[in-house]
Amino acid sequence: MIASALALCLSVGLGWLWAWHLLRARRDGVLPMRGGAFEKARQPRSFRFWFGYQALWLVGLGAVGIYALTRLVTMAVASLSAD
Repeated sequence: MIASALALCLSVGLGWLWAWHLLRARRDGVLPMRGGAFEKARQPRSFRFWFGYQALWLVGLGAVGIYALTRLVTMAVASLSAD
């Protein structure tokens, strides 16, 4: 139960970090490069690349968050019904 709560907190925290990164990149016109470095893009990447990159982050965080939330609720209900 503790691991599920920690996973949920981690996914929420990473979700906030993802949103901050997306807003900062949009504001500054900065796009992530392959090496992980950030540089001003002379030619912006295609919409398909940018959307896919951000969608993978969002789907991964959503999957971890939903799994952790369902495990947490299931364990809480099981512990309440055991009493």
